[in-house]
Amino acid sequence: MKKLIFFILLAMPGIASADQTILWIPYHSAVISEVLKIAENNENIKLTIALDQISPAIEKRIKPLEERGQIEVALRIPHDPIIPLLYYPNSKQVSWENKPPKAALPDDAPYFMGLRIGTAMDNARKNLKRRPQGLVLQPGTLMKDYFPLAKGIGIKWIASGSFYYYEEESEENSEEGTNAEAGTDNEAGTATPAAGNNAGQSYTQTESVTETQGNIYENQENAEEAMQEEEPIEATIAEVSGIKVLPFAAYNENQENEAEEFLVFDETAEEDPGPIRKALKDYLSKLSVKTVTASEAAENAVAAETDAEELAKAAQPWTAGGYDRWAEKRNQMGALVAMSQTRNELMKYLNSKAGNMKEAAPAFNAYYEAENSRKLMNLGSTDKSTAKDTEIALRASLSNVYSIMGKTAPHWALSSLSDAGTGRNTAYMRIAMKQTGFEIKNDQTKPVFETIPANLPETVDPYKLWKLKTFKVEVNKNNLIFRFTPEAINNSGSHLSGFSHIALDLYIDMNHRVNAGSAAALPGRPMKIGAEDSWEYAMEISPSAVYLYRSTSMGPKQLGKYRARVQGGAITVTIPSTVLRGTPRKWGYVAFMLVPQDSGRFAIADTLGTRKSSKNIYAVRPSMTD
Repeated sequence: MKKLIFFILLAMPGIASADQTILWIPYHSAVISEVLKIAENNENIKLTIALDQISPAIEKRIKPLEERGQIEVALRIPHDPIIPLLYYPNSKQVSWENKPPKAALPDDAPYFMGLRIGTAMDNARKNLKRRPQGLVLQPGTLMKDYFPLAKGIGIKWIASGSFYYYEEESEENSEEGTNAEAGTDNEAGTATPAAGNNAGQSYTQTESVTETQGNIYENQENAEEAMQEEEPIEATIAEVSGIKVLPFAAYNENQENEAEEFLVFDETAEEDPGPIRKALKDYLSKLSVKTVTASEAAENAVAAETDAEELAKAAQPWTAGGYDRWAEKRNQMGALVAMSQTRNELMKYLNSKAGNMKEAAPAFNAYYEAENSRKLMNLGSTDKSTAKDTEIALRASLSNVYSIMGKTAPHWALSSLSDAGTGRNTAYMRIAMKQTGFEIKNDQTKPVFETIPANLPETVDPYKLWKLKTFKVEVNKNNLIFRFTPEAINNSGSHLSGFSHIALDLYIDMNHRVNAGSAAALPGRPMKIGAEDSWEYAMEISPSAVYLYRSTSMGPKQLGKYRARVQGGAITVTIPSTVLRGTPRKWGYVAFMLVPQDSGRFAIADTLGTRKSSKNIYAVRPSMTD
């Protein structure tokens, strides 16, 4: 099949090429006063700012600037979801390093995209008291579905990344993972990335300008020269269904940015937004060219009507590396799958409410908070502490959505986002919130023994006796009741408690603060607790007694002695609520099924918790919110 090179170059009479449009996407809408001060001191500066909220203090500053025409507020979706990555990850336009096969990616979700854009405009009207003319979706990729949605809410322009030459692949090279997509040589010709910030697309020149100019170019001047250089197309405005598309290039400290007619300072695209903010302030302070708002640029420009799908193919992200920083790591990919699974459950939940979005809104709003570009980026941070804390927060946010829906959270909510979508659901824990507490069903991994105790009756299966099936906490007016249910119970030792042979530990982290308790297990246990799950209280449970400890700088301090009883197949321990104060469903829990050894040692046969290595385990948290 003959390859087609698509190129858009639109005439723009009526707008001076020297006029520059600057778009700013601040990291947080509440911290923009320092940039506003520069505009207040220079009436020649006009700036378009994408905001999702405006504090009363900022409103007092921004209103006079709006009235003078210096500031324009563009529409921004709360929590900054990376729309194409979340809802269209299979698209060839949405590329990143280590992108897996299509079968491993979430399905398209245009319904959710419509919800996000529609509710963003509702938020602007109700909370910002504005009806923005422009739509800003980081990082500037276009999807053809944007246009009918934007038109329906009165949008006049959309911010895009630069337009590039692109080649439409032949059928034999259209499968995911071809050499062309990888940017290497292939039979059809040499695939070389276009200049600028694109990643994952293939570009080549296979036809001359004269072969295609009759039905491709709106303006042929300098087209051949530009095509040979394979540069992004500058000063180009396209139009779809009456909506103008403004192609922005990201600010780059190593190039002459004043040559860029549309320039974006996107603080959401970097782990540290500080350098982008500083660059914007320096740039505005030294600005020597006239600036116009994005709406003024769109209004003054004459743009030719273009097909939405073809335009979307030509528009690339304004961020260097495409979607790498939000998707290239395994746990980031797991987060995309986890969010997709949660969206599917939300749709079932909405159906159970007969489509009444008002009733379903709390669950949807809780989910939107998880679709946060900053969190998704930090999940792949090289700082292990940042990545770990972000994953815990994301899993807690998504678990909260299931809690609101009254559903059991999936296995990844209690293990790792990297495990999302593996299909190994039976290997992981499940959590169910009850009216009086919660119940955790443990994973189905088999217990591990150094040696099976010699005094065990032949009729007893050690793999059932030392397997913790469920852990349950109930709260009543006066007590906290802890129930540990093994696969089997044996009392050949005739203990009053109703069980023999096994021992149990329970470690409770009440505040989820790093090193705020003890990371060391009780003496004789060959395991440590993760530092972020360091425990404040621990229980040592045996057939003869239960000891409650509190962690101190001098080691575990015994607080009291209690007894365990087998009730309904569960080893049950009751502790007065005056001793353990707080909200049990917010605590973190680690439990060990122990095999007594010589000299006060114990071997750990089974655990309730998330193992990260042979020596460390992390707590299970039923819920971080109530």
